[in-house]
Amino acid sequence: IFGFDKAAGYIVMIQCALLFLTGVIARALAEPFGWSKNLLQALLIFNPSLVGLAHLAQSETVFVFLITAVLGFSTKFLSMEKPASIVEVGLFGLSAGLLPLARPLGLYVILALPIFMLISLWVAGKDKKVRFRYLSSWKIAIVVAIAIAVSSVWAYRNYQVFGEFALTQ
Repeated sequence: IFGFDKAAGYIVMIQCALLFLTGVIARALAEPFGWSKNLLQALLIFNPSLVGLAHLAQSETVFVFLITAVLGFSTKFLSMEKPASIVEVGLFGLSAGLLPLARPLGLYVILALPIFMLISLWVAGKDKKVRFRYLSSWKIAIVVAIAIAVSSVWAYRNYQVFGEFALTQ
């Protein structure tokens, strides 16, 4: 896209932007639990492992960004004060669909996520932070449909190239 000579600089900029956005999303993760937003953001952004990987063209930063986004959206869905907007629903589905494409582990994360969300609802019980009435089934269905649509495009591509309908080879 940028040309071979300029690619390295753009890769570093994109990876650093993803690392910063991961920290911003992590701030939302801290809020429902009463943790320090600034501390969690700083721990993620200045993590030596992630900073060291930000200058390489690898998928670790992308995976960390996507898993943080999926966790952020699932936490928001469970602890929201108001109903999720259609944009939030779409971004949750997109993040969940892209997660297994970044790393094969992402497939197991999104398969286990509904179980963990149900366990969270069960454990929370009558906690006022959990708003059951805003967790509508049609929004969950949209998240699942978007995630399947995004992932299945790559699975179909693998079927065309390798003869196997799978996300990874």
